[in-house]
Amino acid sequence: MIKEYKKSFFENKGGAEKTLLEILISDGVQIPSDCGGRGNCGKCRVRILEGELSEASSEEKRLLPENERAEGWRLACKTYPVGDLRIFVPLSDENDVSLKSEMIHLPSWFSPDERNAEKKEYGFAVDIGTTTVGVVLWDLNRGIFLGAEAASNPQGRYGSDVLRRISYCMENEEGFFQLQALILGTLQSLFLKLVLKNGLSAEDVRAVSVAGNPTMLHFFMGKDPRGLALAPFSPAFSFSQDTTSLNQELKIGKEARVHLLPQIGGHVGGDTVAAFLAAAPDPVAKTTLVLDIGTNGEMLLCGKGRMLACSAAAGPAFEGAVISRGMRASLGAIQGCRITEKGEVEIQVIGGGKPVGICGSGLIEAVSALLDAGLIDDSGKLLSRKEAKEKGGFPVKLVERLSTEGAEIRFALHEDLCLTQKDIRELQLAKGAISTGIRLLREELGIREEEIDSVILTGAFGAFLPVAGSVRVGLIPRLLKDKVCLLQNGAMVGASLSLLSEEQRLKADRVAEKIEMVELSLHPLFQETFLNSLGF
Repeated sequence: MIKEYKKSFFENKGGAEKTLLEILISDGVQIPSDCGGRGNCGKCRVRILEGELSEASSEEKRLLPENERAEGWRLACKTYPVGDLRIFVPLSDENDVSLKSEMIHLPSWFSPDERNAEKKEYGFAVDIGTTTVGVVLWDLNRGIFLGAEAASNPQGRYGSDVLRRISYCMENEEGFFQLQALILGTLQSLFLKLVLKNGLSAEDVRAVSVAGNPTMLHFFMGKDPRGLALAPFSPAFSFSQDTTSLNQELKIGKEARVHLLPQIGGHVGGDTVAAFLAAAPDPVAKTTLVLDIGTNGEMLLCGKGRMLACSAAAGPAFEGAVISRGMRASLGAIQGCRITEKGEVEIQVIGGGKPVGICGSGLIEAVSALLDAGLIDDSGKLLSRKEAKEKGGFPVKLVERLSTEGAEIRFALHEDLCLTQKDIRELQLAKGAISTGIRLLREELGIREEEIDSVILTGAFGAFLPVAGSVRVGLIPRLLKDKVCLLQNGAMVGASLSLLSEEQRLKADRVAEKIEMVELSLHPLFQETFLNSLGF
């Protein structure tokens, strides 16, 4: 889109004290900023068509090639307007989100509460994710699915992960209220879409069940999230919550009950409890590992009569953020990659056609393929073209895909779409955090890898994890490869169970009370285990 601003527009909004990113956001422009405006991710690219700006910052010189800067490309978060502006803003994929109805399946063992089938009572199951907000509409009396809607979490423009968003609140006086308003506004819009599509009124909505990580639930409830940013990571509330105080903001019936699934600890929340509900009638009957991997990574290990949980600071690499050409799993994203014996690179692109970026599964598969080809060593180092030629044994066409930009080595997956050394390091940090969590939970419980009976993968990314590639890069232990079960929309299914059954709501409370939190960052073996988990 093309945007034009007169000098008076940004002068009235704070003058040169505001960056172009802040001005665009204040004008309602949806623009990605995974790093929260710190100049680290390079996602807030805009092209200046006309106008005078501040000099290019060091971050822009590092993240934008000289030829792109010459064409007018800048990072909005590090650019300050001086005079009138005319700029091109690339369309964001922020609203390219869908929640497919065929993916919302209730477990075969579940039976909803018996109700008066003649009554008109409806309810929403909600999953507030760091990246995506999803809503499902149910007929409460008949237990029938009526539709689903989803949208990108608009808070993403203030940072791709929860800690960046909490930091924004701490640094900006109105920050908390801005982020809460974004969540409530998004939910109100999704609710309205489903109500209108089904010919209902607001008064027909009698119940809402909400799952989400602790930070998202704090914003939803209007609770200060700052206690989640620093040890001992204390939430403002821990148990399940029932309220009617938000009904007006959400535009639902005045008497509707809004129920929040219980949190477990500072960074393990109602979404993990919901996923546990959806996993099986009684996962405790066998040794089960539940991995909920999205922008955050939470895990739950059940066995020997105990339940342990932890949160791994995996960061947003798995969902494409902090990756140089990263994007979510939407049209145009590379989602699969293999290298043939002749050195040809074969990629799978969502929707076909020319790729525009790479999502988390594509990142894992690309690194896995380069590991097998020998272009990435066990430490995670990507060979330069010179090193590959000296080592020998590689097909010429494969070596020609290697290049160096400044001090960084790159591998071309397709034309100018490259995987960088930094991207590989980001994957190592993310998979190292998950691997560390699994190992420390296992050792805390006193069990060996082979004693784990099943691994349930869920979450925005986890449910679509390429298992073979994940084993190759060390995200999933090799001994557990054949024990993996993918659970799509685990948190949403669990939220639906709690919406439709009082027994499931009570079970969620019992589960939360029984779970023991393990704070990885405070664990005496964390640093050593994490460092040992980084290699391939």
